[in-house]
Amino acid sequence: MSTPGTASPGSGTLELPLFSLDVLALDLGDEVKAVGLELIETQNREPVRGKDAAQIWSAVFPALAGDESYAVDFF
Repeated sequence: MSTPGTASPGSGTLELPLFSLDVLALDLGDEVKAVGLELIETQNREPVRGKDAAQIWSAVFPALAGDESYAVDFF
């Protein structure tokens, strides 16, 4: 969900997206496909909560699952 940063016009500085989706491959054995996902605010690395998080996660889950079964563990 993270898009590349873009340069601010005239400043030469990189403007980062508000949110980033950190993805980490998890090793749970040969028969298991698993990833850890964390939706964070790019500037302070805090988890995204509330309406913004709900909108993003509701788009992410169907795209990830495709035709496969999956389990979700929130903590």
